[in-house]
Amino acid sequence: MASLRPNQDRTQRLYFNSSDDSLYLDYGVYSEELEQPLLVGPEKALHYGVLVNTPHGRHLLMVSLLEQLSGDTWGSKCGGKLNMFLPVSLRSSYQPFPPPGACLLSNIVRRNRVVGRAEVLEKLDWLLPQDLNNNMFSWFNETHRSVIHSLVDWVAEQETFGSSYSLLVTIKERLSKRMFVELVNLVLVGREDTGFVMPSIESYMPEDFFSQGYLTPFNGSEVDEDDPSIDSTEEDGEMLEEDNEGRGGRDFLPGWPSEGQQTGTAAQSTRVANTRRPTSRVASTRRPTSRVANTRAPSPGQLWSRSSLAEAEWYFREDPVANSHHAEWHRMSLGGEYFYYMHGQMLARYEGERLSLGLGLTTHFGPSQWNQRISDSYDPRLGGSFLRRSSGWINSGQMRSLVGGIQGSAISSARGGYVQGRDVGIDSLGRRMERGLHNVGHDTISEMSGGKGVMGSSVAAMRDPIFFRWHGYIDSVFNNYKNRLPPYTEEDLGFPGVRVAASVEPQEGATNTFYTYREMATVRLSGLDRAGPGSRMSLQYSRMNHRPFTWNIVVNSELPSVTPAIVRVFMMPTRGADNRATIHM
Repeated sequence: MASLRPNQDRTQRLYFNSSDDSLYLDYGVYSEELEQPLLVGPEKALHYGVLVNTPHGRHLLMVSLLEQLSGDTWGSKCGGKLNMFLPVSLRSSYQPFPPPGACLLSNIVRRNRVVGRAEVLEKLDWLLPQDLNNNMFSWFNETHRSVIHSLVDWVAEQETFGSSYSLLVTIKERLSKRMFVELVNLVLVGREDTGFVMPSIESYMPEDFFSQGYLTPFNGSEVDEDDPSIDSTEEDGEMLEEDNEGRGGRDFLPGWPSEGQQTGTAAQSTRVANTRRPTSRVASTRRPTSRVANTRAPSPGQLWSRSSLAEAEWYFREDPVANSHHAEWHRMSLGGEYFYYMHGQMLARYEGERLSLGLGLTTHFGPSQWNQRISDSYDPRLGGSFLRRSSGWINSGQMRSLVGGIQGSAISSARGGYVQGRDVGIDSLGRRMERGLHNVGHDTISEMSGGKGVMGSSVAAMRDPIFFRWHGYIDSVFNNYKNRLPPYTEEDLGFPGVRVAASVEPQEGATNTFYTYREMATVRLSGLDRAGPGSRMSLQYSRMNHRPFTWNIVVNSELPSVTPAIVRVFMMPTRGADNRATIHM
């Protein structure tokens, strides 16, 4: 029975009868309690009994699976403090015997019966189709989607966390890095007995987000260990991402403006509230005490400005954080209207960037172009994981077979109109679009690279310029659907007795102007094969950010009483956007 001392902090719990808690008797920490150290004993070590019986310990175990993904499970993790070994019932013939102090994982127990390694691998082989290429795992592939959900269900149905964890460790060797990463993330999100915060995917899968010009200094055998531009630090096994503040002038090709300007207006909504907008994203996060390591200056392939005007916006498409957002959104996607909204906003922001560079709007990759030669090419420079897309043709047969159905669905869904102000057809249309024409299009374009193009994977698809052309067409189908809906009425939009004035004030510069600039950011890498146990390496790269800004919203109300309301804010260029660069704030 737990209770608090009279003057004790309520975040700490005291057990008067400690004999009820075997974990306390063994290690001096309480079961299922937070805000306790995980390093226990005179040697300050991580013990499996403590980790598996505390929420933050279980979370550490799960996150540790994403460290040193190409290495053996029994390799050192968490700064060299964690070595995990499977029990005799699950160990492979090449797993060494556990040294003193190692974490020996639990047996998989099902209805009081120990499940052996052979049984586990037999079921895994049954779940994985023989022709499955899980090295190129993709959420755009329906087979992959079905397989990963079956694996998640298998892990989740285990009777204890220990059994679930041992199952993950056992099947890791049979799965590709990409599939295993998706599995671990989905399992962790679905559990209620762990934490929720995860490291960003670009920190433990950097090869999918940073081109070889960035990673060569880390992976190459020719690296001089005494080179001061590369730094390696020994730390505890906490996976972190840190941002480094530092403004630099934004580089443009000759003839471009010195600042990428996009003038926006804050549109009035039908319902208004006294709302304060936070300032924009600035590079400021908690920083660990370790040194920040810099790579050498990037190779010419990573220079901010490129000689080809067509690639002027490469920094937007290839931004690691933007790509990781796209990857993680598809992992957790609810589909439907969310699919329509998220991709529409991503496309709108890209169109705004193009306009600020004087490039004009994208040309949609629609049915009229599917039988024409695609003249441009794209090299992702991500090593052997993804291959170059050369100019050429696509086999659009399957795409064409789906066009009529999706267009017909848009027409029929629009007949539902609005119910109490809500679009009732967009969700079903979004689901059909995502799982049908959208996914098929991604895979078809990927086939231009022998099935290994970035368009076939959510982690790197938006690097290719054709991604935005393809999504431009997808968005146009949604817009045609929206245009078929009846217009809002004055009753829907009106707010008698309320007037609104709004403006955007940047930290520096003209009112109603959105300024961007280049800065250096730092990401700490945990997934490099070259990094030794407990090693942390940091990579700096150039990215785009925007000046902090403030929304000034003035509400004049003649209403006799307090009335609940909602603010809807939109940003859009003053000209040239044709309503294709409207950003919903």
